[in-house]
Amino acid sequence: LVLNYGLQMGIPGILALLFLFGAMTRAFWVMARLPDERHWEIGLAGLGLIVAVFSKNMTDDLFWRTDALVFWAFAGILLGYGARLGTLPAR
Repeated sequence: LVLNYGLQMGIPGILALLFLFGAMTRAFWVMARLPDERHWEIGLAGLGLIVAVFSKNMTDDLFWRTDALVFWAFAGILLGYGARLGTLPAR
């Protein structure tokens, strides 16, 4: 996944992708460490989503069209629900 974006957009594309996924991972990690059950369920689901995308895309490139839209939709739903609960980090 990272190398494919690097081939298409160069070093800035790799840095942008890693920054984007790093920010999402940090937000889900913060939610997963909270004691309330709803918070850690959202955090674990988000972390599992990110791990699944990276592990599946190691063997073939499926992060296009429908698969990418489903990923971004689920990530947006989870981050939106976490923000609604007031669990996302301040930055």
